[in-house]
Amino acid sequence: MTEPSIAMIRDEALIATHLATAQRLRIQIHTAHPFHKDALFGDWAVTGVFENQEQYVGPLSELGLQLVPSAGVAIVKSLPGHRSLMSEAYKALQALKDQAAAVTLSLNDPAAGKLSLAEAQQAMQECQPWTNWIVRAVLKKGQVLPITELDEDWLESEFAGFSASPISSTHAATSEA
Repeated sequence: MTEPSIAMIRDEALIATHLATAQRLRIQIHTAHPFHKDALFGDWAVTGVFENQEQYVGPLSELGLQLVPSAGVAIVKSLPGHRSLMSEAYKALQALKDQAAAVTLSLNDPAAGKLSLAEAQQAMQECQPWTNWIVRAVLKKGQVLPITELDEDWLESEFAGFSASPISSTHAATSEA
């Protein structure tokens, strides 16, 4: 298997929109160069623009990202210690847990349960498509754990393919089909 070239890594992996996991913002990377020509994986010097229009010039690692080999190509992943998914994923998991708690609450206090359920469902709607993806992942795998016991580790493991990836409305539409 041949090692990917600098041009291939730059053009196919780095020059794109990523989730800067350190800043929790999307960034469009425009230029990228390895710090050392013999070290293609790890840290690179990059320039780009965050979704808030702030310019960035610096190492990939300060974005909370790293370049790693994967099946003969390079992919961008979150550095350890950074949440690897978009904040909507974590909010969706919490909203699903809140919905389960609201249903339980409504057994003892129907009025309070109804209010809590409405709040949880609103939060679930705001976190689409993540809410649907999480529910499908749980149902597809026949999880033996209730949703209330799922945690961030499960979420990041289940959706590892989305690490450091921003989810656009087009991506959401194609993933839901």
